[in-house]
Amino acid sequence: MMVAACTAVLPAQTQTPLVPDRPEFTATSTLVGKGFVEFDDGFTFSSQANGYELSAPETMVRLGLNDRLELRLDGDGFLSEWNASSHAKGPSDGEVSAKVGLFGQRHLRPSVSIISSVSMPTGGPQFSSRSYDPTVKVAWDKDLVSGFAAGGNFNLSSITTSGGRIAQKAASFSLSHGLGADFGLFGEVYAVSPVVAGNPALWSGDGGVTRSIGKNAQVDVRFGKQINSTESTWLFGAGFTIREPMKWISH
Repeated sequence: MMVAACTAVLPAQTQTPLVPDRPEFTATSTLVGKGFVEFDDGFTFSSQANGYELSAPETMVRLGLNDRLELRLDGDGFLSEWNASSHAKGPSDGEVSAKVGLFGQRHLRPSVSIISSVSMPTGGPQFSSRSYDPTVKVAWDKDLVSGFAAGGNFNLSSITTSGGRIAQKAASFSLSHGLGADFGLFGEVYAVSPVVAGNPALWSGDGGVTRSIGKNAQVDVRFGKQINSTESTWLFGAGFTIREPMKWISH
C-alpha cells in the first residue's frame, strides 16, 4: 500500500522542542511527534561491587505514529563485565514498548503518558533474563518557574531472577534547568525495589549536562552514584540524539 510523503506539515513540526528519553533513568512524558523518527544512542561505564561494566551502544529508536502514540525499540547493546579474575561479555536483552500520551500540562496539572514495554530474551546467556518481562511506567512532566522543569516516573515490572519471578517497583524524580547557549543542566534521584528478592530498595542519583545542536539533535554527558550502597559504585556516560522526519509515513 502506498503512503503519502510528508509535505507542508513538516516545517511546523520541526519547531517542536526535542525532548529525548536519555540520558536519565527518568523517561519523559513527551512524545517524539507524528511523522518523526528519533535515534537515542550512547554508552555507560560503571564500577560495580566487584569490578566494572561497559554497555554500548545503548540504542533506542522512537517512531512517532501519531500525536498520541509512539513505538519504541531499545536495548543496552553489547555488555562487558570484568574484574581481576573473570570477564563476561555478550549482547543485552532487547525491549519493545509503546508510549501513549494521556494529557498535556495545564495550570497545576502535569503532562502524563503511559509507557508499556516487554523485555525479550534476546541477550547472551550471562546477561539475559531468559524470559519475557513486562513493565508499565507512568511518566509525568511539569514546567516550573524561572526556567526549571520537573519530571518523574512510577514503574511496576515483573522481573525474572535466578530465584524466580518477582514484582519490582521503581520511582524517580528529575529536575532540569536551561543554562543558555543551548546548554541544559539536570539531576535526578531514583529508587528500585527490590533489585534482588529480599533486599532493600537501591537508591541512586545522577546528573549532567546536555547541549542542543539545532532543533533536532542533542549531546549529553552524565555522572552518577548509588546513594545507599556501602560499595564504591559510580557511573559515567555520554551519548547523542538525532531526530528526522519519516517521509514514508502519511500525515
